[in-house]
Amino acid sequence: MTTLTSLHHSSTKQSLVERNHSSTALICHQGPLKDNVHFPSHLSILHLTHCNLKHFPENIFSLDTLVVLNLSHNEIQEIPTGILPNLEKVNLSNNLLKHVPPFISLAQELKEVNLSKNHIESIKGQTVVVHFAEKKFRMATFPKEIQCLNLQENKIQYLVLGKLSALIRLKIHGNPLKGRVSLSDFPHLQCLSLPFHLLNKFKLRKLKDLRKLEIYIAPSTSDEVLIATNLASTENCHISLKEET
Repeated sequence: MTTLTSLHHSSTKQSLVERNHSSTALICHQGPLKDNVHFPSHLSILHLTHCNLKHFPENIFSLDTLVVLNLSHNEIQEIPTGILPNLEKVNLSNNLLKHVPPFISLAQELKEVNLSKNHIESIKGQTVVVHFAEKKFRMATFPKEIQCLNLQENKIQYLVLGKLSALIRLKIHGNPLKGRVSLSDFPHLQCLSLPFHLLNKFKLRKLKDLRKLEIYIAPSTSDEVLIATNLASTENCHISLKEET
């Protein structure tokens, strides 16, 4: 596999992108990227991080062979609907998104999704209506085969994910969550991070496969008795307490 790592200068980066049509991986970072950039048609990996992107490059949706997409650390607020049929891993962390992008619902091969450190306020339903090609589709918010989901440090108050039986890693700390998140929807969960204030609302004993639990605590919290009570049924699980930032 050819991996292309760009230089910092934007004009050099542009020429590299246009010249290497045979590359299967393209990595550009730290510096502005021109809006009219054209990507090699057979990319399987695309990293555009720290590129000052304010808009999603829509020609990405022409990359049918794309497996890994990383657009983290940009300023993207919205992403249009499109299909990436072979996408397995997407990182959209550290952007300005307010909603789960609809293309995630349509990417049925997705295994890993990172939406951390955005401005998402709620995920209220396990299904969403997606408008695409002048038609309406009712799809699961997240594909059923997803294994790793990172939603940490958003603004999520209400979280309804629905049945995700393949999910093994879930991060939801750093959100002002209200109500209960149904852990029975994730029967094979192995790694979980959550805020301390939700600990009493989770029935951890239902998570038979849980091996790693991270609890995020406000600096002023020191109620170790409550923690011990709630964690009595997690003997085979490594537990760590971390301070909220």
